[in-house]
Amino acid sequence: MTPDEVAAYYDEPDNANKGARMRIIARYARLQRNGDVLFCTPSKAELAGDMPRQETSGSDGKVAYPDLETAEAAARELEALGGGPQHAYVCRRSRHGHAHLTSAPWGARPGWSP
Repeated sequence: MTPDEVAAYYDEPDNANKGARMRIIARYARLQRNGDVLFCTPSKAELAGDMPRQETSGSDGKVAYPDLETAEAAARELEALGGGPQHAYVCRRSRHGHAHLTSAPWGARPGWSP
């Protein structure tokens, strides 16, 4: 299902904000080749226990944004829809510096990374 199809599904009257949130996420997130949103997952080595976890399990399944600035832009738009404060941080798992959003209050500390 493409991001637009998912957003259309959520555009029912009871879920109006879900469709808008999905469009924002699809606009800013890293996308797979097929156009689906990319989610952060542990490497095979992490899962097998061959190397220590680079992130806590709280980052598993989070939307991956290409960089910190893009994640911050998405956070501002999501907040404008009425969501709570979001803070962007660079994922330690990424070799190319992808970012995530968190609603944790400690995410605002300079230099913080979960």
